[in-house]
Amino acid sequence: MLSKCVNCGSEYDNHIKTLDGRHRTLSKRTVCYGCKPFKPYGNKQKPPEVLKENRRKYREKHAVKLAKAQSRYVEERRRKFRKLAADYKGGKCTKCGYNKCLDALEFHHRNPTEKEFNISSSYCLSWENIKRELDKCDLLCANCHREVEYVRKIGSSA
Repeated sequence: MLSKCVNCGSEYDNHIKTLDGRHRTLSKRTVCYGCKPFKPYGNKQKPPEVLKENRRKYREKHAVKLAKAQSRYVEERRRKFRKLAADYKGGKCTKCGYNKCLDALEFHHRNPTEKEFNISSSYCLSWENIKRELDKCDLLCANCHREVEYVRKIGSSA
């Protein structure tokens, strides 16, 4: 079937053709191959400077949306890490057995002088390093943790 080009008015065959080594269907084209040739592979790749500038503009335009997505990702990662660490330590308070709310459970270093890093801010470290630090800790509920810290503070000042 022949179609008429809207640019030059010439007629062209709109059946499947092999052009540039690829099978092409020209049935939806409104212009002939002479007026608007197919582009070769990879021509959409822009120079690195243009890509860098486009990324910068996108980040500026969508800064709020990107920041919210990043904070959601970090929050989810921290929640997964906290659950994993609590499960590693038994999932309940070692003193009273409380296990209703994960947010009420805290990690208590038995010997604060051996503490290498804070467990709550270590979600970006390797699991092996975290396990080594968790082995120095007890999992306590917030109330038991306050009691233990109070006794430690009073004992050291007396």
